[in-house]
Amino acid sequence: MQNLIRRGKTWYARLFVPRDRWADVGKAMAAQTGIKREVVRTLQTPDIREAKRRLQGALAAMSGDVDTALKAARLPPLTDWTADWRGRAVALRAAVRQADDSPVHNVTTLADGSVVGDSDRDAWLEEAREEAAELAKAKGPEAALEFRSIVASGARRTIQSSADHWLAEVSRARRQKTVAGHRKVFADLDAYLREHETKSLLTMTFADFTRPMAGEFIAWRRKKVSAAAVKREFSAPMGLWRWAMRRGYADSNPWTDQTAGMDVSERGDREDDKRAFTTPELVALIRATGEQWAPNGGGYAATLWDAVRLALMTGLRAAELADLRISDVVDDGTAIQVRGGKTRNARRRVPLPRPAQTVISERLANLPDTSPEAPLWPELPTLKLTNSRGGKLSDRFRLARDTLLPDAIGVDFHSLRRSYVTALETAMNAGGRINPAIIASLMGHARSTMALEVYSSGATPEALANAVADLEEKGFPAEVEKALEETAGDRPPMTRFAPVKNRRKLETADA
Repeated sequence: MQNLIRRGKTWYARLFVPRDRWADVGKAMAAQTGIKREVVRTLQTPDIREAKRRLQGALAAMSGDVDTALKAARLPPLTDWTADWRGRAVALRAAVRQADDSPVHNVTTLADGSVVGDSDRDAWLEEAREEAAELAKAKGPEAALEFRSIVASGARRTIQSSADHWLAEVSRARRQKTVAGHRKVFADLDAYLREHETKSLLTMTFADFTRPMAGEFIAWRRKKVSAAAVKREFSAPMGLWRWAMRRGYADSNPWTDQTAGMDVSERGDREDDKRAFTTPELVALIRATGEQWAPNGGGYAATLWDAVRLALMTGLRAAELADLRISDVVDDGTAIQVRGGKTRNARRRVPLPRPAQTVISERLANLPDTSPEAPLWPELPTLKLTNSRGGKLSDRFRLARDTLLPDAIGVDFHSLRRSYVTALETAMNAGGRINPAIIASLMGHARSTMALEVYSSGATPEALANAVADLEEKGFPAEVEKALEETAGDRPPMTRFAPVKNRRKLETADA
């Protein structure tokens, strides 16, 4: 527990300050060095159980003190609700919807015996008006207008509130992954409506949503993903509108026949058409420069440079790789521990080839926070729908791949995993100390027989290390090995150490 430290016999609470706010907090709290990375306060107890009980209250009080100092210095607080003002509006909308209309505040009894006063709902609406005025100053009048619209929609059923209700019902019978996929579809639909229709699922009713909107959204998604993926996503809005019609919330379904005639036989659209990268494609990816990975000067150049090499040399899925923490780098940086993933067998230890060890070492040397539970990829945001950083990694790779390999069909970030298993098989056929069970263990797959799967405790660390050593020697094409060797010193500098919010880059200069 990194927020709890011991000095002598006494326990202390430690509040970490985000890197981009070190200078602000240092200025506000008059730090001698000009920066403040953390705030430490005694919990006044030598008892660990009592310290844990007092910790959260102490952290809240410390955060409040920091915010007070920042506000006094005319700087934004750490806990600024306007950063997630839509979430605040949704919370207020729920409070307005549930509040009572009975007069309970400033109650007055009139001469005729009637009682007048302010209700709990009036109080919530007044708070919403005050916060809308505050938001207008911080984010502008358009944000304030949308904020008020979301709160006001508490009296009517919106598409988003209906989607939340429907997904809650669906989650009882469907896998969590399926429900998360449906949520992502609605998030994409909301993003499309905001960008192209200046509307939002948070405020729209079913009557507001038209058939042309549905058709344009389908066309918009088709430009971004395959026809097969669009058809998979299509089940989410179709399911919601069918549910809404059964409940009487919608009169018609604008999604009917929207994907009729969509050809999913196009090469590369089917999962069966996905493949490993060819040797020239791998060489092109490995030799890509920072400018090629991030041509617009973005901060993901080092991210993609590192991720391509690590995915190729470990076979980790995007989510497995992006969700690693510092403590997952084990055996003095020579292996990675995967805590879990897509399947029951995903939990595994993967030895690192020497070039991968170098990538990990350089990444760790650049990170400002190397505490055990700190993320290995702090610059990647965790998506709320999946609680993973892997989606952003896959998306950024796809955008760069379209430029680096414009003619490539049937490849994505997962193709690096396919290239890894191809290299393992090549090394096995060349006499390496590798067999199908070893490959399954490294890939996080079920092993081939019941005896191995049920009774064996798995391959030994020595056997896995030998397999990876032979993979490095016998598995990869000579052109790939040469590209890895010649570009070892070309890693782009890391310029981002936290996710970018609201399109404003965070300060990343060393404190």
